[in-house]
Amino acid sequence: MPMPKEFEDARRRYVEANGGEGPKWPMNLDVVDDLIKCFGQPYLIAYSCSYQ
Repeated sequence: MPMPKEFEDARRRYVEANGGEGPKWPMNLDVVDDLIKCFGQPYLIAYSCSYQ
């Protein structure tokens, strides 16, 4: 899925207001990757797999 043309501007505004890296494109792909990586674990664990 191509990045919407407004995404970079919205990300820049988010970073200015909140700091950090801001959202990444495609949205939530990192969460999906973590759920796959920890498949078979309870949801609470799998959802935060990258934080462990």
